[in-house]
Amino acid sequence: ATAIGAADPETITTEADCDPGDVVVGGGFTHALTPGGHSTPQNITNAPNATGTGWVGLIQRIMPAGSTLTVWARCADVTP
Repeated sequence: ATAIGAADPETITTEADCDPGDVVVGGGFTHALTPGGHSTPQNITNAPNATGTGWVGLIQRIMPAGSTLTVWARCADVTP
């Protein structure tokens, strides 16, 4: 699963969720800046969500606005 979120100048966060009934076994994110920009992140989250059914990516203090955060989740099919 992949999700892409648009950044405001302060925080960008998004989540990639597994299919219903599946559990997350890993994940990650990539961060893309708008052309000519730079980034000075001060807080980064790269972890499973609270229910174990998706992956969360968050970066705070993004410069400039318009950067993106792409989050993916590696999911295990545990349905019978």
